[in-house]
Amino acid sequence: MKLRIPLIGGHNQPGLRVLDDQLCVNWMPETDASGKAALVPAPGYSLLAAAGPGPLRSNGVKWKGDCYFVSGSKLVKVDSEFKVTEIGELITSQGYACIAAGFNFIAIVDGASGYCYDGTTFEEITDEDLPISDFVEWIDKYYIYTQRDTGNFYVSKLQDPRDIGGLDYENAESRPDNLKRGIEHGGDLLLIGEYSSELWNNVGDPFSPWQPYIGSVYPWGTGAPHSVAKLGGWLYVLARVEDGGHSIIKTASAQAVKISTPALDKEISGLDYESAFGCAYEYEGRGFYKLVFPKDKKIFIYEDGEGVWHERRIKEDAIIPLGHVYFGGKHIFGDYRSHKLYEMAHGVYTDDGSEITRVRRIQRIEAEGHPMTIHSVELQMEPGVGLATGQGEDPLIWMRYSFDGGYKWSQELYGTPGKMGDYENRLVFRKLGTGPMLSLEFGASDPVNWTLVAAWADVTIGK
Repeated sequence: MKLRIPLIGGHNQPGLRVLDDQLCVNWMPETDASGKAALVPAPGYSLLAAAGPGPLRSNGVKWKGDCYFVSGSKLVKVDSEFKVTEIGELITSQGYACIAAGFNFIAIVDGASGYCYDGTTFEEITDEDLPISDFVEWIDKYYIYTQRDTGNFYVSKLQDPRDIGGLDYENAESRPDNLKRGIEHGGDLLLIGEYSSELWNNVGDPFSPWQPYIGSVYPWGTGAPHSVAKLGGWLYVLARVEDGGHSIIKTASAQAVKISTPALDKEISGLDYESAFGCAYEYEGRGFYKLVFPKDKKIFIYEDGEGVWHERRIKEDAIIPLGHVYFGGKHIFGDYRSHKLYEMAHGVYTDDGSEITRVRRIQRIEAEGHPMTIHSVELQMEPGVGLATGQGEDPLIWMRYSFDGGYKWSQELYGTPGKMGDYENRLVFRKLGTGPMLSLEFGASDPVNWTLVAAWADVTIGK
């Protein structure tokens, strides 16, 4: 009998092979308007520009026709032709920085001081009332500075990040935990603490413009404030609660929706939680939330429409994409380890020349305890994708299988989708053997369009 293999799926590593142990690494599911699904290669990166001394350590912002990053100790500007100019120097050169863009200034904080730039002059903010802050946010013509290790946030004078009154601060006092960051959310100010969050709005009072909404305290906070990202009215957060544990949520209002799986929560628990950096973007009509653990070299990406996760694994010498800005029709990322800016793009199958290894481990197949003889497995994919010359001229994909749930695997079996123009090639792996269950894993690393469409097994089920 022909058995359709559940090829299309996401990342799920529960830590126990008896559970739904799946891998989706550097592939991502995609469904068309008719409902047909495929695994398409996650896009790679190509070098765009060298920017400052490095490393890239901030979010990217667009302002007055250019975009800005913090690279090492420098604020750098990237113009519409992707030429880079160093604007000014910060005291620090390591650790995350944060940039906020208003009408007349961009403001920068780095956990040591604050800075601003009006398009002509870059200067350190010398107001003695500026708190030690890791985050600045621009909302309703005010710059909001989160004071480190307190529940306080400071409010600038209208339109001017340099002018902070000593009494112009408020306290997110509904809960006793420290405030981690403030962020604009739906036109209001969301204050995210360690274990709780609350929503404030601008009431127009010239002496105390920001006031909390009544009853707007939420039972989640974060220990990873750089994980917070916005897209299309949604806010994405690597959240935690006071009772213990953490998960990834998205929220558009008071109601938070958990989007991480228990297996992903468990996997994240072993990573450097506080260094997590998030960004969200729309790519080819679909929304994505990318969560990077730079110290662990781990990247998890959530595709909002499909509601599934996939993993981006990177090689030792590959880039670690940090920060994001969509500018000049390009998705631009900085590199956590260098001074380079990269474009993420469709049809790029390496990370700036570094090989991308793609792996898909499917959900285990069983026949209610009956033995299965696997006569063959056929993999349908985009054919004839070989390159004209070099690596990928005769691209190879491998498959291995297991009959005991993934404890022991076969040797890798190799096949090809065909050289360039070979559109009639069929990829079939034959005479695999017999066992009580079947696990399959596919992988490839040649720099070609590895689009997987479907897979079938020719199976005889015994008694």
